[in-house]
Amino acid sequence: MTAPVTHGEQHEELAQCEAPREQKLGHLATKADLANVMTKADLDAWGQTLMAHMDRVEEEWRRVLGELLVLEAPAIHASATSPRSVSDENHADRPKRVSRLEDRVLGPRRR
Repeated sequence: MTAPVTHGEQHEELAQCEAPREQKLGHLATKADLANVMTKADLDAWGQTLMAHMDRVEEEWRRVLGELLVLEAPAIHASATSPRSVSDENHADRPKRVSRLEDRVLGPRRR
């Protein structure tokens, strides 16, 4: 059995236990901290506002891109349907050029 303690001794022992508890729990939020936190309803309202804004931005982008496509469609069509021979003219002599390069680097080939 333990020896009886006085009220003052009990008070001192509780005070000693209080300090470590405060140190352990000191990082937790207080009521004052929680007063500045958004509630679920606030977050829902904010999320709905954000989604509405994103929908408006998406619709604006679709409109702008649609207008650009209408403006550029003739040029895209002309580019896609133009003859390809124009771009091939730059490479018409490629076999000769490659053969000369190979001959210079690897030596003449036996034919």
